[in-house]
Amino acid sequence: MVTETRPEKVAGAAEHPAGGGAQPGVSVIIPAYNAAGTLRRAVNSVFSQHHPVLELIIVDDASSDDTPDLIRTMDHPKLRYIRLARNGGVSNARNQGIEAAKGELIAFLDADDEWLPNKISLQMNEFLSRKNISLVSCDSYDIAPSGEVMGLHSSERAPAAGARAWVTLLKYAFITTSTALIPKQYLSITGGFDSNLRVAEDQDLWIRLARLGEVAFVNEPLVLKHFVPASLSIGGPAHDLLTYLL
Repeated sequence: MVTETRPEKVAGAAEHPAGGGAQPGVSVIIPAYNAAGTLRRAVNSVFSQHHPVLELIIVDDASSDDTPDLIRTMDHPKLRYIRLARNGGVSNARNQGIEAAKGELIAFLDADDEWLPNKISLQMNEFLSRKNISLVSCDSYDIAPSGEVMGLHSSERAPAAGARAWVTLLKYAFITTSTALIPKQYLSITGGFDSNLRVAEDQDLWIRLARLGEVAFVNEPLVLKHFVPASLSIGGPAHDLLTYLL
């Protein structure tokens, strides 16, 4: 069961400039599970963008902490809140957000990450620069639990762009979820995230998207990727890591 509370009337998505219309609207999706400690920071970074977003959809994956109460204190006309009755995992939460989104472009942000103010504007410029782009990414700073900047994400995994970026994605994941900006039509074609995957669900989707068009990459760090002790990004059960490799 999916319950959306405080629904807002948001203007419909605009036509792609290549077709002679206005710039496409951007829907931002934040999946949140027991994220009361970091969610406000993420939300503030969305509404601080130089390029205004069409809407921000927070999908609460049946949190048991103060996340629902925190969201209800956030009074913004572009904020939409979807509360899931049962915890279904981050892929399911993101897919619920995709289904509800009104924008032509979808941007994902994890509840413990944040964007720098020019993230959407620079990615939008890249998206509008040519046709057949199925995914726009960017670099990010990796942030330790202490708050220390560990370095650029690209320093360990060099990014790739163009029509054959999927070949590099088969070798390693250079795209973090909070950097992705994707046309909704391509997400509809792929079916979104595979909720059966416990890890690497993002890399799996990036590969499928990269096969449909070109991957564009903004070679600037526009995201702060915060690592937390329980994150699968820095370690997890051995069987999950084996699944990742396979």
